[in-house]
Amino acid sequence: MRAAPRSPAARVLVVEDSRDVLDLITVALGRQGWQVEAAVRADEGLVRLAERHYDLVIAHLGLPDRRATEMLREAREAGHLTTTAVLMITGQANPDNPDAFPVLAKPIDIEALVRQARTILGAPAATGEDDEEGTPVELVLYYTPPWPSSMKARRNLERILAGYEAHAVHLTVRDLAEHPDLAESDGVVFSPTLLKKSPGAPVWMLGDLSDATAITDLLLAAGIEPRRG
Repeated sequence: MRAAPRSPAARVLVVEDSRDVLDLITVALGRQGWQVEAAVRADEGLVRLAERHYDLVIAHLGLPDRRATEMLREAREAGHLTTTAVLMITGQANPDNPDAFPVLAKPIDIEALVRQARTILGAPAATGEDDEEGTPVELVLYYTPPWPSSMKARRNLERILAGYEAHAVHLTVRDLAEHPDLAESDGVVFSPTLLKKSPGAPVWMLGDLSDATAITDLLLAAGIEPRRG
């Protein structure tokens, strides 16, 4: 029997000028099976909206070249948002939003964002990549012992990862001074630096990794949750 063709995955456009936030959102939504594209400026977002249809646009209100409300209004007047849902994200307590677009507050609750996207888009399309379920997150920590900040970063990271299944996260620790070529190829200049290599786009975190929430959000965006119990 011939299998029924898969319905195409929903297409999402994320317009966000913060690279960390952009990576977090695109990786999290991409892991759900949706096709996710990114822009960092309003004018770039308008070009993409003119080129193809998106089922959902997620835009940061305070873009560097203009406000997202202006970009979305222009796209709507041009007929590019006829069947497109919109979510705005902002750190402002009472943002100016004359078109009453739905708003999510920063700092982003990535789980809430994914739930909202599911409500709008429905269940993600099957990707045909079931064999990737459970693929570990690849982390590399570049540090410089015995510098206090480096040693603290290693301790903090190991403490956080102790709350995850061993097979879910693969951590490599490298002395930056001993592996300059690898560091250069990984885009690392300073230590301590944590690099999330895969799955999805790479993400770099600098410093002593004392913000446990940033690490857990990073892993959650990659589809890894803490061990229960």
